[in-house]
Amino acid sequence: MGLTAADLEWVSARARPMSRATHEEPLPDPVSGRPRPPATYIWCAKSPFFAGTAKTARRRGARLLTVEGATHMAPVTDPERVCAVLGRTG
Repeated sequence: MGLTAADLEWVSARARPMSRATHEEPLPDPVSGRPRPPATYIWCAKSPFFAGTAKTARRRGARLLTVEGATHMAPVTDPERVCAVLGRTG
């Protein structure tokens, strides 16, 4: 995922198990009469594994932000570029 040995050590020391359900269970429907909260999906485009998820998120109404040339671990490996993409509007 583009991590150096030092990055991998840093991430491994902080990683915790994540329930599989976070990827399989849909979010609950919004409360009747209230708008759905806005959603943003950040796709690190050098990780093609998540391309389908990004398309699904956009189809479901999420704003899609793409970090070109970055892997899934871009918040660790390239935080400046991630921050630049997050700072964009629209």
